[in-house]
Amino acid sequence: MEQQIRNFENLFGAKRLYFTGDNLYGNMENQKLLSEMKVRAAFKPLGRRSPVKCLAEERWMKKKHGERNRIAGAFGHGKEHGGHELKIRRSAEKFSANT
Repeated sequence: MEQQIRNFENLFGAKRLYFTGDNLYGNMENQKLLSEMKVRAAFKPLGRRSPVKCLAEERWMKKKHGERNRIAGAFGHGKEHGGHELKIRRSAEKFSANT
């Protein structure tokens, strides 16, 4: 993940403001890395839930997850209706038949 953030900085010439992804990326190591790099994480907090909730933070996180889900859905739609999944499946079958 650190390399992804560095690549973003090199490509766009600016520091990444936030990072969002699957919950798999929200582990302790990655959240610590993001806090060290001062990048805002859009992951569920680890550990027990806090009795005092910050509604603004929760709304922001939901908004970012909604954006991510919309993009992931567009990829899935393209794969399903663009025939890409079939091409991937055929190439995988061809590869497994040769081995």
